[in-house]
Amino acid sequence: MLKEIQGMLRTVLEYRNLNGSPLLIDESLYETGIGLDSLDTAAFSSMLEAAYGVDPYSAGVFPETLRDVLRFYERELTP
Repeated sequence: MLKEIQGMLRTVLEYRNLNGSPLLIDESLYETGIGLDSLDTAAFSSMLEAAYGVDPYSAGVFPETLRDVLRFYERELTP
């Protein structure tokens, strides 16, 4: 799942020519790290929901890192 989510982030970052840097699991998703702004976050949220049927942002969770995103799906997708 990590590779799939990293792929979604890379797609978002390509639109802003921010691709190329490694997407570390504990790096901030936002300004001080990967650099997502509000539009990038909305696009990322849409991709997550399309892939998994739910996304952390719509569920009221604001993940700070990729690890937070993964933890959200561990809780949501585990029966």
